[in-house]
This record gives sequence, C-alpha cells and structure tokens, in this order.
Amino acid sequence: MSLGLIAIVAGLALVVGLILYIPGHFLAKRLLRHSPTKSAARLRITRAGFVYFGLMVFALMAGFSLQYLAADTLLGQFVGTGHGLMVIGFGVVAVFSAFEVILRRFGVQMVVRE
Repeated sequence: MSLGLIAIVAGLALVVGLILYIPGHFLAKRLLRHSPTKSAARLRITRAGFVYFGLMVFALMAGFSLQYLAADTLLGQFVGTGHGLMVIGFGVVAVFSAFEVILRRFGVQMVVRE
C-alpha cells in the first residue's frame, strides 16, 4: 500500500467527516429551537464526541476501502457490490448508535449546551 493511497483515504475521511458534521450541527440547532426558553443556547461537541465521531468515520472508510485493499477476499468482493456497501454502511451506523446509547447510560456526554 503506497503513501499516496493512504493520503487519499485520509483526505476522503476528512471530507466525509465534514459532510456528516454539517447536517448534524444544523439538526442539533433546530432541535434546540423547539423550546423558546432555550433558543439562545448553543451546543458544543465534547472531546468524547469528536473521538466517537472520528472512530465512526474511520470504521466506515475502512469498511468501504475493503473492496480495494482486500479485493481478493470474500469480504472485499462482498463490499464491492452495491448491496455490500449498504450492509457495511448501515451495520456500522447501527453498531455505533447502539454504542452511543450505552455510553449515554454511563453518563458520557457527546454534546453539551453552553
């Protein structure tokens, strides 16, 4: 695996992270506006939130990269199909969503109001 390929995957991970962060940011702001008393409140993502989000994007990019990095394996061939990409994507999101619920029950905050 060349350094150029690693740079491309890292760059794509950053772009995907920004693309996923922007709608989430606006969704959180919209949810705060539902209560008029908290309309001026701002959200701040904690360090745990950044780590959690970064791990999720890394897992998605690693799963999607299997079709190129391990093309001759069964999993790499499965991810190479459209159905396989959807299964990997939804699977990672489902696992991380369940993990987020567990973290919230233990008191780990991903987002706090300022």
